[in-house]
Amino acid sequence: PGRVTRWHDAGVGGIIYGAVRDQHGRPRDGVVIFADGPTLNGPESRVTPDDGRYVIDRLPVGTYKVVAVNADGEVVVDDVRVTLTAPTARCFLLDPIDHAPESITTTSR
Repeated sequence: PGRVTRWHDAGVGGIIYGAVRDQHGRPRDGVVIFADGPTLNGPESRVTPDDGRYVIDRLPVGTYKVVAVNADGEVVVDDVRVTLTAPTARCFLLDPIDHAPESITTTSR
């Protein structure tokens, strides 16, 4: 057995990987990452864990639309080219929407 020198030598296909952070650099968990392209039978998806990282592997060579969606419905879309020679990094910036209730002032009569 020879040494694996390129990703396609291992038979794993192309890889898209990255992380989702907020504007302060903190990892975002629970963000759904979709990758879809003409060579797939439907989108591949992953959900980011506590560290905000994701990996979508075993992808055929091609261009993919990669979409990040957080629980607040914020969406970021990017086109990503996948090759067999190196993994493709794509990071996203998604800020949480502040769900703190607005202050309400009541007066008694």
